[in-house]
This record gives sequence, C-alpha cells and structure tokens, in this order.
Amino acid sequence: ADFTATAEVDQVHWLPAAEAAARLTYPRDRQLLRSFAAAPRPTGTLLLVRHAKAGSRSAWQGDDMLRPLDRTGWEQAAGLRRALPWFGPRRVLSAEPLRCVQTVAGLAADLGVPVEPEPALAEEAYEKDPQRTLERLFAVVTGDGGVTVACSQGGVIPDIVGRLAAEHRVPLARPKLPARKASVWALSFRDTALVAADYYHDLTSAAPAD
Repeated sequence: ADFTATAEVDQVHWLPAAEAAARLTYPRDRQLLRSFAAAPRPTGTLLLVRHAKAGSRSAWQGDDMLRPLDRTGWEQAAGLRRALPWFGPRRVLSAEPLRCVQTVAGLAADLGVPVEPEPALAEEAYEKDPQRTLERLFAVVTGDGGVTVACSQGGVIPDIVGRLAAEHRVPLARPKLPARKASVWALSFRDTALVAADYYHDLTSAAPAD
C-alpha cells in the first residue's frame, strides 16, 4: 500500500525483528516486539465484526431481519470498507440480518468476492446451538487459511470471544468483553487453537476518507 508521511511517522521500513529491536528507543516498544516475535504464527485469522448502527429496533415497524443501517451506520460501514483491507482478507461471511450484510457488502465488492451467508452467526442460531457456530468458524479458519471477515451481532460476539479465550487460556484486557457497533475482534488461530485476540473499537475513524 502507498505510504504518506505524517507528523508522527515520516518513513516506513521492514526489518528483521532483532534489527528492529536495536532501533527502538522505548523499553515498552522492545517488549511489545519481543512478545510479537515469540507468539505462535497463526494459520488463520478471523475478523469478527459487529454490524454498524441500524437505528432503534423499537422505531422500526417492519421485519427486524430487514432493519437497515442508518446514516451513521453507512458511515461506519464505509470506514470498515477502507480499514479492513489492511488485514488482507480473502473471504467475507455474514449473518442473515440485512444490517449485517450491508456492513460488509462494500468490502466484499472491493475484494471481488461474495458476501457468503452464514446463518450460524445470527443471535437466534447461536442461542440455540453455540457449539455449531464455533464448529462453523473452526471450519473457516482451518480451511484455506488466510484472513476471513465475519459480520455478526452483539449477542454473539462477546460470548464467542470469551469462550475461546477461556478454553485456550488467552489473556484478555478486560473481564467484560466489549463489542460496540462496527467494532472488530481479530482472532488469530493455530489450527483450531486461539493464540491471540485483539479488539479494535473504532477502525472506522482510523481509516481516512478518500
């Protein structure tokens, strides 16, 4: 990707970890680099996205499955469309509600791939059979590897992250797991074992508009 110098960063260089550590000034940055270099290399990554804002459920008169993004939601979806390609995704999955599909449709169009429907990512399906949802996600991350975007709902994402982190002893920054609208959990796997979980609460504002 093209790089434009800013007040904070004037150059970008790719370096071996040892050489990069020698150039770092702050001990906390060297520790962060050591932790990154020591972590198992993931075989698959899942970007678990909560859908963008879709207005009030009580104010929507139609089928809730068809409740669309509101103006703020479309702006958030546009931000994700700009930011998520940084991770190099290959596939885009979504729960069936329209607001989930709309959140990632622009990204899928840019990638030249379809939005693949995944019913197991919806709240009702997860409540009935959470294990099936986990098995579907394991099938994705152990398939062709790479990075997959999966758009889901607030009643699904924190529980998935919490279950996986507890089972695989991955430390999380806070006990109450957030999943604000248009946020992203980047889940890194080694086969079916979770090795890292990173939360991005607002990638949409980090991605400048064209």
